[in-house]
Amino acid sequence: MKMFDKAKQHLLPHIEDQLKQVEKVKTIIMVGGFSESEVMKSAVQERFQSKGLDIVFPEGASLAIVKGIYFNICDFYLYSISKA
Repeated sequence: MKMFDKAKQHLLPHIEDQLKQVEKVKTIIMVGGFSESEVMKSAVQERFQSKGLDIVFPEGASLAIVKGIYFNICDFYLYSISKA
């Protein structure tokens, strides 16, 4: 789909740049909103599976970011209370 072209043009090189900064990556775990888009899933799989990487799209991945923020806020709140 054309509406994802611009996003793909930015996301795929960004992932490649991230991979260059680390060694021995075997798996990419996709989370966040794009991880549930079939168009973006296909683009990531086409680009990176051919390089020998496993691509994982966990169920409910779009909520991973929200859950992470929630748990960090809860940890901060509990830490603040324990120090009071």
